[in-house]
Amino acid sequence: MLGFPLRDKRSYVMISTKQLNKIEKQRERKRKLKKQVAQGKQSARKQYKKKNNKKHEFQFQYKRQEWIELRNRIIRRDHNRCVACHCESNVFHVHHLLYHKDKSIWDVPDFYLVTLCPDCHIKEHSKQFIPPSKHY
Repeated sequence: MLGFPLRDKRSYVMISTKQLNKIEKQRERKRKLKKQVAQGKQSARKQYKKKNNKKHEFQFQYKRQEWIELRNRIIRRDHNRCVACHCESNVFHVHHLLYHKDKSIWDVPDFYLVTLCPDCHIKEHSKQFIPPSKHY
């Protein structure tokens, strides 16, 4: 296991060498694709745009009315408390325990969503090695 710094540079996540190699391969693919785009290859440009549009569409979903209503319902269901540390905070995040690849973020059953305070949400994502979104 290796220590891997998070974006805040104060925390570390323990990951295996296999996970680290996978991350490096993803970074290399991204560098290669950017290089192809810079060289003017049409197929690479389309692939790059398609990938970035999907990311933008995903983040845009957090501003949709369907998500806002579901988020408020989940927070009320959990009695305005973090399910991990049971604190009462002014700010809550609704955490997905599971994402469906081809569905919207609000098209998951309620039991896959939990209310977390910002600190517990960061801890949860550091365990799973999924970067937390700014749009919860």
